[in-house]
Amino acid sequence: MVEQVKAFDVRQKTIVVKSCVPEDYELAKYDSLTTEEINGFNFQLRTELGFWDTLCKERMLASKFLVQTDVATFEELVRNSSLPCFTTDYVRNYESVYPGRVNIPLSDLEVNVTFYLVAKNEKIISAF
Repeated sequence: MVEQVKAFDVRQKTIVVKSCVPEDYELAKYDSLTTEEINGFNFQLRTELGFWDTLCKERMLASKFLVQTDVATFEELVRNSSLPCFTTDYVRNYESVYPGRVNIPLSDLEVNVTFYLVAKNEKIISAF
């Protein structure tokens, strides 16, 4: 049994959530934000992302959310709206997906999570 466990590789990745706002938006001047500081601002929000939409609705009671389930619709709205949204550092090339926007890390401990992957397949490990 121990020999089988040694054959697996374990990787860890912490995902940093960022507020994605237009360059001329009031929040764009900050280097870091908390959910308390952005409470009251309205956001575009993707749903069905695990804990994230629930966390936003629980911690940002004074905010309103334009909720989208469809990825393409969400991205089109972000590109053509001044409402802020959320992104992470895990999304590859997010700067090119949303040009003209500033990505500001959220510093709340609860929003930045660490994921662990245990896998035997090197292709899976390298993609993580």
